[in-house]
Amino acid sequence: MSFHGEDGRQAVFSFAGLPLPGWHEALAAGLAERTGPAGGLRTLASANSCWAVMKRLVRFLASQPHAPAAPGG
Repeated sequence: MSFHGEDGRQAVFSFAGLPLPGWHEALAAGLAERTGPAGGLRTLASANSCWAVMKRLVRFLASQPHAPAAPGG
C-alpha cells in the first residue's frame, strides 16, 4: 500500500512479510482508510505509528495457540 502524506513524504507499506495472510486485505483496507484523503493520519509519522501497531497486532495474533486465520475467525 502506498502512502502520500500532505507534507510530501511517501512510504510503501507491504504486508508480504507478515503472518496470517487472511488478515492482509482487511488490514490494508483499514490502513488505507485511516491514511487516505479522508483519513485522520496525514503525516508520515502518524502513518508509520499506525503501521507499527498493525504489525504488532498481526504478529501477536499469529503467536496465539489458535490464531484466527481471518478477521471473522
